[in-house]
Amino acid sequence: KLARTEPMLKSSLGRCRVGTSLSSSVRRTAGSGNCAMLRNSAVSFAQAPSEHLCMPHSHISATKDSEKFLLRFLDRLWEKYRERVSYVQTYEDVVKKAKATFVNDHIAFRSIALQSQKTGIHSVSRVFEALGYKAAATYSFEDKHLSAIHYEHTRPVFPKLFISELKAWELGAEAREICE
Repeated sequence: KLARTEPMLKSSLGRCRVGTSLSSSVRRTAGSGNCAMLRNSAVSFAQAPSEHLCMPHSHISATKDSEKFLLRFLDRLWEKYRERVSYVQTYEDVVKKAKATFVNDHIAFRSIALQSQKTGIHSVSRVFEALGYKAAATYSFEDKHLSAIHYEHTRPVFPKLFISELKAWELGAEAREICE
């Protein structure tokens, strides 16, 4: 399964613009009242940071090769997110200054569906399904022309995924043309 995942990952994610967002929950350290809420991430004052801020998945230990691949992939997504979103470095600096750590408790992907299995939710989900994720819930936002599926890994230490798709075929002709 893992050998098939890497090329599938490149082809799937290369076809759709994927945006990520992070969690907005806080995890408390046992016995500690010291918590801070920072936009888009879970922060715990459990450990002092290293000289460089760790990747948000460094607390997860992989038990299989597919999990090692998944962790590398998630960390690479974080790096790309950091490159594209200007406030991420500021956020990391705040976390580091507070001597805190952060953990992604979920990642969101947005896609455009063009009535083809090569686009939309399926273009992203099949990669994660091959890496141990299973659909947990579905959502429909009819007024926004969106569908979404929430995925969870078989090991709960991995972040949840929320993959949504804009149903382009439900849009007006001009918007549909832009999507295509």
